[in-house]
Amino acid sequence: MFSSFTGHEQFCDGNIHDLFTHDDYAFHFDNDEAIEKAYVHIEPRLERIPGFVCHANIDAMTCIKKDDHVRAIKLIEEAFAIDPDNIHTWMNVGAVLLDLAESDTQQRALEEAALKLLNLKASKSALITAKMEYAYWLAETGRRDEHRKECCILMEQCLQTDIPEADGTNNLELNCRTLYMKVIIRWLKDMKMQNHKPSKSRLWRQEKVQRAVDQLIYLSHESISDFYHREMLIWLIEIQRKKIWDHCEEALNDELCRFRETTGRTTDVEDCIQQVIQYVDAYPDDYRFKVRLAYNCLEVAYKQEHDINKRKMWLAKALKYSTEGNTEEGWIFMSASTIAAAQLHIWAIGYYDRHKEFLDRLIIRRYNIRGEGEVQLLIIM
Repeated sequence: MFSSFTGHEQFCDGNIHDLFTHDDYAFHFDNDEAIEKAYVHIEPRLERIPGFVCHANIDAMTCIKKDDHVRAIKLIEEAFAIDPDNIHTWMNVGAVLLDLAESDTQQRALEEAALKLLNLKASKSALITAKMEYAYWLAETGRRDEHRKECCILMEQCLQTDIPEADGTNNLELNCRTLYMKVIIRWLKDMKMQNHKPSKSRLWRQEKVQRAVDQLIYLSHESISDFYHREMLIWLIEIQRKKIWDHCEEALNDELCRFRETTGRTTDVEDCIQQVIQYVDAYPDDYRFKVRLAYNCLEVAYKQEHDINKRKMWLAKALKYSTEGNTEEGWIFMSASTIAAAQLHIWAIGYYDRHKEFLDRLIIRRYNIRGEGEVQLLIIM
């Protein structure tokens, strides 16, 4: 079968299957329940942006495990459009071909993919990419403390040892820090709460916030038109979300002050969102980005307790970025809660505006409240 590689020990020993299915930094799915859950939630992949390759390859491997080779091939092709020299993409190529190989043409393609993979494994940069993508996959798939701890160890190895020892790896470091930042901030958001108190120690929370801000500071130095600068802004907003702030306020105050002093940039959430909005036209098909932007606009709207017009403005933005140009069913589904919440609040404000005098009398009588501002607040909350 592998006549063109006669004499090559890797192939003559019959290990080609292992080459594509076993690797120190390969995506492995052994849990059927996890595979099923991941397959159901595979998101549309329309953007052509750095960092997409890792997500595409995780989804492609999930499709392969579900024997959905058509979808897997589409994801592999989109991954190649960004980075033709990614180890995991070529491993997915081999995995598909192993499942489908029936003709001499497919067998020759499998041989070529195997040779390409062997060459990539000799590349330090390619191996570093595989290591950090595996770390990210581990944290995002497992989402348990032990998985995230191992991810952090691998990411720190990449940043402190592997990347500095390799040449021409600026993009590697940017991508590594972006993935690392996302893992840490999501970990902070997923803190288990018991009786409204975080189960993690104060030292744990402080250390995680510091690591996240370290990555934000590094990414803030990128060009304002750069993808990584956009990611820095959106995650700077995410780390200030109520779910994190309520339990990390002291650490966040200190670290955000360090961010401002180091970078000279603002950390004000509304200002950051206004800056992020500038990227919408640059990435018109990145619906995942728009979903995140819309959700954060909605959260800002909730905070406008005494300015109804400002609340309406932010609700309108949340609705706009949830639906604008979005024809993909998967993204509409992901935006459903934001759309519903924004429309409900817009309707409530409009209803109050139309029946203000009558409603004020009802509320004053019911709550014995005086003062128009407070009445307005009750109506729309």
